[in-house]
Amino acid sequence: MPRTVAGAVADAGIVVIAVPFGAVPDVAGALADLPEKTVVVDAGNYVPVLRDATIDELDNGGTESAWTAQRLGRPVIKAFNTITAAHLASLSRPAGAPDRLALPVAGDDPAATARVRALVDAAGFDPVDAGTLADSWRQQPGTPVYTADLDAAGVRAALETATPEHTAEWRARIAHTATGRTS
Repeated sequence: MPRTVAGAVADAGIVVIAVPFGAVPDVAGALADLPEKTVVVDAGNYVPVLRDATIDELDNGGTESAWTAQRLGRPVIKAFNTITAAHLASLSRPAGAPDRLALPVAGDDPAATARVRALVDAAGFDPVDAGTLADSWRQQPGTPVYTADLDAAGVRAALETATPEHTAEWRARIAHTATGRTS
């Protein structure tokens, strides 16, 4: 039976938002009446030029998930953004499997992040605490953890070595690719 977005998420305990950044403000209205206990997961990534309109706040060093939380008018947990959809569907493994991959989870509410870590685990991946939402820049596109398919130790190491320049350099490369510039 067809339902609106608001109707589909009305009773959800966790809602995962995985839309292009330009659609985040459109989703905000559908989430306006969610109960406070509903955890909202930001699984999106800002991809300027190729997919998303330019957002100066992000291009000048802002954190994607903080921007999303502001647009939604509620806290978010950052997770599921560092793995491709194909790998999310095909690379899950049972807990304890030697080849089990890990995913970072960042957020400010300990209870909400615990719920999302449990969801990551149930999805077949080891959850790794990636700090607060302000720290979630460490898992943005271009950083060492982004689409790297790492185990838990690898995710921790990648988060530790991330720099803001990783994201800036990645954005510059995709802009050059999209515009055909080679310099």
